[in-house]
This record gives sequence, structure tokens and C-alpha cells, in this order.
Amino acid sequence: MNDSNKILILFTEEFPFGSGETFIESEISYLSEHFRVVYIISKNEPSKIKRTLPKNVFCIENKYKISIIEKIGSLVQLLSKKTLEELLFMRSLRIKFNRVNFYILLKSLIVSKRVSNIINDIKTNNHSSDMIYLYSYWWMDEALGITRYKKQNQNVKAFSRAHGADLYFYRHPDKYLPFKKYMLTHLDAVFSISKDGKSYLLKKLELNASKKIIISYLGTNNNFNPILNLTTNFNRIFSCSNIYPNKRVHLIASSILESKTIIEWDHFGEYMNFTSDSYKENLEKIKDQLIKFNYGLNFPGRISNKEILKVLNENNYDFHINLSESEGVPVSIMESFSFGVPVIATNVGGVSEIVIDGYNGFLIDPNSTSSDVSQIINKFYALDLNEINKLRNNAFLTWKKKFNADSNYKLFINQIESL
Repeated sequence: MNDSNKILILFTEEFPFGSGETFIESEISYLSEHFRVVYIISKNEPSKIKRTLPKNVFCIENKYKISIIEKIGSLVQLLSKKTLEELLFMRSLRIKFNRVNFYILLKSLIVSKRVSNIINDIKTNNHSSDMIYLYSYWWMDEALGITRYKKQNQNVKAFSRAHGADLYFYRHPDKYLPFKKYMLTHLDAVFSISKDGKSYLLKKLELNASKKIIISYLGTNNNFNPILNLTTNFNRIFSCSNIYPNKRVHLIASSILESKTIIEWDHFGEYMNFTSDSYKENLEKIKDQLIKFNYGLNFPGRISNKEILKVLNENNYDFHINLSESEGVPVSIMESFSFGVPVIATNVGGVSEIVIDGYNGFLIDPNSTSSDVSQIINKFYALDLNEINKLRNNAFLTWKKKFNADSNYKLFINQIESL
């Protein structure tokens, strides 16, 4: 345990409860070594499974349900300077101030107020003399909360990561994410997990440059000894994501079917609660066809980060496939690369920052059809083993040089220290 006077308050969606946000599992061990105490404020239900944490990491529940009193209190904030500036910014981007966006803005103000109060309580009751670092894992409402606290308490350090859904406006039905320019102005830093994310932000926020947007790749650990040189193909492929339209698991299924290469397909992830019944029915029909034609399917649902690494170690997958419509830099691809598993992926977001076409996998056009993808699958299986093993070795080297957790999280902590 670190004996410094540095305290970290980290806001997450659900970690360490439940099974999501598995990518935080690697990072938290590095953070716990650097800070004397780490508080995690999670919106998930404490009744769910809690993952093992370092001894100096503690959890505080952030109740998600918004009370009527909070709603009424937030109406006053609509007249604040920051809100008026936000409305002008929305107008400059031609974002409609409709009922949906009004609620998004209002909710952001409510949650941010609550977050600010939580921070104040922790500092007042326990750590009034300690150096406080505020960290929002997602650049959403909690990040606005640490921003408003920072604005009133300049002696703290406040920063957020920015991934995909919390960064790209177009990934939302009404093309709106609240208070981005305001947060960037007052936070110490926003750590984009991809170069593409930084470029997008500069353009979207109408900035020529910003020293506050820092590129900080995520990373994964691998304590296994991967087999990089195979002596045969195993006709087995891997994919990992929750199941909803953006992830296009249905396209993976139809592409496999159209390739006519009989393979086993393991997919790890589960339907989201907002996934429509029609989407589920369509995917299940394609899966039924695959089973009918003797393809092997394994859909065990969502599993832990440790279990994913164990699965990758115990199975010699030929390749990993990811056909998402939008992405940051997927941690699942980093995990596959750490075992030398090449990747077939759509060229979206920051994917091209990890997958290099023809070097460690294949990049495909985001608008590719199942016929297009099936041709890439067949192209892979037409390669001889020497060519496949080159892809495998290059995949591993890419992970080792750019996406190794030990290097990336130590660098991240150094970047925090320099704020």
C-alpha cells in the first residue's frame, strides 16, 4: 500500500459490481499502488457480484434514481452561465433544443451536483489535508461533476477518460453530448483512448489544438506464454462484445454462413437490455441456420476479464472478428493480440491504430456486406501457415509495443502526476 498523501476518487458505471467494465480490472491495480487510498463511486447495485479489489480500494454507491427534489433544484441551474453558454454552443452546432436534449442536459446537471456533493463529503469527513485526484472513467455526467468541483477547488486535480459513446456525438439518437466544451475548459485533462478520438474532438469542439486532450491508450496484461507459431489451422474463431445493433454480431453470423467455411465460432457477450426483440429474432434465425449446416456455436454470455484471458490461452483461435459500426480502440482486440490472434475488423474509430491491414490482420470497409466479409474470411483461410504465423507474430508485437498494460498504465500515472 502506498503511504503518500494522495487520494484518488474514481467514478465508474458499474465496476467493481457486476461483470462489466472488465478493462478497469488491469488499471485499478496500478492506481492502487500509486495512491494511498482509492474510492470507487459506482452506479451499479451493490447486491451484484463484487470483484476482488486491492486492500486500499473502497466502494461507495452512487444511487442512480433521481429524486423530485433534485429535479426541482436543477431547474435553477438552467439559468447559470455555463448552461447559457451550452445553449449557444448547441445552436452553433445546429443541435436542436428539443424535449430529449432538454432532459439530457437537465440530468447531467442533476448528476453533476450529486457527484460534487459526494466528493465534498469524502474530503470533509476523511481527507481534508490530503491531495485529492478526481477521475471519471467516462466523459459523461460524472465528469461534469468533477469539473464543477474543480472549478470551486483549484487545489484538486480533475481528469476524465474519453472512449467512444462518451465522445462521438453521432453515436447518440439526437447527436448530442452535454457540456463537452465546458468540461474541456475547466478539467486538467481529458485522456482520449485513441488518436481518432482526439482529432474528432478538436473538430467537433471547433478547436485548432488543445494541450488538455492527451492520447492515452488502454492496455491489457498477459501472464501466459502464447503459441505464436501454429502447425495447423483449427477452424475456430473468436468475437467478444455485448449484443446490440452497433456491434453487428448479426453481420458476423451471416458472413460466416455465406463464407461456407465450416468453423466453430465462440462469442462472448450478452444482449443489452435495450436490444430490440426484432434484432434478437433475426440473429437467432441466422444462428439456427449455422447449426443446421454443422457450424459449431458457443455463446456463453458475458464472462470476466480473467476468464477471457484463460479462454484465449486454452483455445488456438485462427482469428478474432469485430464488425462494429463505431469503436474507440477495442480492449478485446488488445487481448487477442496479446495471444498472437490476428483480427478482422471494420475500419472505424481508432481500430486502424491497432489493426494494420495485411500486417496483423485485415481492415474492412465499415459498409461491407456479409458477402464482402465472407470473402475476407475465405482469404484468411487461403493463406499458408507461414503467412498466418507472420500475422500472429506481428499481432503479438503490436500488443507488446503499444498496448501492454504495464507500460501504458505506468505512463498514464506519470501523465496524471504532471498535471
